[in-house]
Amino acid sequence: MRLYIARRTNGPRFPIYQFHVAIEAALFWGTTETEWVDRVCRLISDEGVTVEQPFGGGARPCSDFRIETRPQGGLVISCEVPV
Repeated sequence: MRLYIARRTNGPRFPIYQFHVAIEAALFWGTTETEWVDRVCRLISDEGVTVEQPFGGGARPCSDFRIETRPQGGLVISCEVPV
């Protein structure tokens, strides 16, 4: 399942990410400078981000981070999460 980063906050030891299934709700960069967003994407990918599955499914690793263009404009970062 492809998820979009909706929010990033600083946690006590590492960043905390919130995800959304809709690209319209994603955190976006209002730029066309893909080089800068690509660096951010690589940094996030290197952090080893996981998603907590509901109902006790445990943490699942995020992979295949990508930059995508929102229909409303701007760039977002998405990732693939196994379900």
